[in-house]
Amino acid sequence: MNELMCLRMALRTRIGAALGLASTLASTACSSPGDSLATDSTGPGGSDSTSSTSNASTTSDGATEVTTADTTDAPTTTTTTGAIDTTDGSTSDATTTSTTAEPSTDATETTSTDTGETTTSSTDATTDAGMQDVERCFFYPGEDCPTVQTAIEFFNCTDAGELVTGWHSGPTQMDSNCCYQVDVTAPAHPDCGPVGRPFVVDGEVRVAAVGPGERGWTGPAVRSMAASGSETSPDLAGLDEATRARLARLWAGDAAFEHASVASFGKLALELLAFGAPAELLRATHEAALDEVRHAQIGFALASRYLGAPIGPGPLVEARAFAGATSLAELAAAAVREGCFGETLAAAVAAAQHAGASDRAVRAALAAIAEEESRHAELAFKVVAWAIARGGAAVRQRVAIAFAEALTETQDAAAVDSEDVTPAMRAHGRLPLSEVLAERRRTAETVVVPAMRQLLGLPC
Repeated sequence: MNELMCLRMALRTRIGAALGLASTLASTACSSPGDSLATDSTGPGGSDSTSSTSNASTTSDGATEVTTADTTDAPTTTTTTGAIDTTDGSTSDATTTSTTAEPSTDATETTSTDTGETTTSSTDATTDAGMQDVERCFFYPGEDCPTVQTAIEFFNCTDAGELVTGWHSGPTQMDSNCCYQVDVTAPAHPDCGPVGRPFVVDGEVRVAAVGPGERGWTGPAVRSMAASGSETSPDLAGLDEATRARLARLWAGDAAFEHASVASFGKLALELLAFGAPAELLRATHEAALDEVRHAQIGFALASRYLGAPIGPGPLVEARAFAGATSLAELAAAAVREGCFGETLAAAVAAAQHAGASDRAVRAALAAIAEEESRHAELAFKVVAWAIARGGAAVRQRVAIAFAEALTETQDAAAVDSEDVTPAMRAHGRLPLSEVLAERRRTAETVVVPAMRQLLGLPC
């Protein structure tokens, strides 16, 4: 059994235990994500014994449909009619029915992000893949904008979620923004999406801008890894300048999302306090926030090593004005999207990156991240289970809809890789976007859906 299948099974077992339910999987001796893991013989994008696709939707009467289609069996649709609020404030009882349905073949991009950058729109040279030679502006906290030759080391995505794929000219400095003529993909590119638990404000994913300077986010990670006996620096031998620049950009982008996850857990802690959550959940939430601080430090330390100069996050200004959940149902639905999906899929992708990597420092970093993101996924399911127990049928219905919507987004995400991932980049923990999306889908099917069924009391 390969290591990625073992990770998914371990996630299912861990989440099942968190929910106080027996695991649906037979006990299997599998390694934990770490350097003792055997390399996945099929590769991160390889096939395993479970091959299925899922779709989910909400019907006009409020019912939630989750469709799972196995490659060998006929698809089955389970309809969960959870308690729906009525005009007099009462709720109806939950019922379930099963029917057959054809799996959806539509593929639409649904990821939306906001990186805190300023975008100047243009309609020049529009294609299905995006736009070429258009102006885009990025927030930059330094005095002098990076040259067009080095901009790729600092800027990755626009606030519309466009991935920058080419740099032509610039910069032009406008207040605190640096503007360039660039090529971009279509908006909402998955490579510009959140890693792990996103920080969401007014329905938009928010991250801090990345710029030069340590800012206290690189040195501590190196010291921490040294204290644990792990390799502290990736081996740059054999990496050309362009590859190092790409690795710096991608690791810094991941680190920015990990940095924003600290705020997301801070927000969750305040919401849990507001709704009277038990001490266990508060403690675990603050511990998770500290994990995310460490993940961000590791990511910025790696990016700085590839770049040859320290880089770190700027202010996360949206943290000043976020609004917490106004109801227990809203809190639970956000926990489904941001934790049950975001953290679970992040753990699986980190394990897939670990399986493909050979650099010892990168493998050590990804092993730690995969393990800790698994604990965060466990926490998310505990939060949702507590909210359902506390809020009853109305919360359960909102949770069912949130699972359906998130599953649809995961299965519908589709994109063409804008850049080749060379063997050298894979050795340093990067995967083609197609492999990342495939791993997210497999994990949603084999981990999140079974846990969802346990949580909502649906038949397996």
